[in-house]
Amino acid sequence: MNPKPVRILLVDDSPSIVKSLERILHNPRAGWDIRMADNGESALELCKESPFEIVVTDLNMPGMNGAELIRKVRELHPATRSMVLCGDPGSPEATELAEQGYLIIEKPCPGSLLRTAIADEIEKLRNDPP
Repeated sequence: MNPKPVRILLVDDSPSIVKSLERILHNPRAGWDIRMADNGESALELCKESPFEIVVTDLNMPGMNGAELIRKVRELHPATRSMVLCGDPGSPEATELAEQGYLIIEKPCPGSLLRTAIADEIEKLRNDPP
């Protein structure tokens, strides 16, 4: 029996980045159910409908930024793991998130780095007690 697909939400206000991330991460054999959102508000609505195991979000977005999205998703679904994509990983907001234990990945990043980071988070999910 195949395990349940891991639900992953990609959030970025740039449609080209979202399409690129989807293309990079698309691998039917990986068992990943990938969804996309182009802003924090629509991402949060998707999370309210059904939880995601992993949220990969841009940090700097108009309206609800990535830090606020992570906080709100965590309130809804504490087990959801989040990672942050940003152009300036040394920014105060990125540094604060890193200090809280969130993985910060500088954009642009190699697809292999992002795939490995997500695979590592999935492994942590599988090893965490329920």
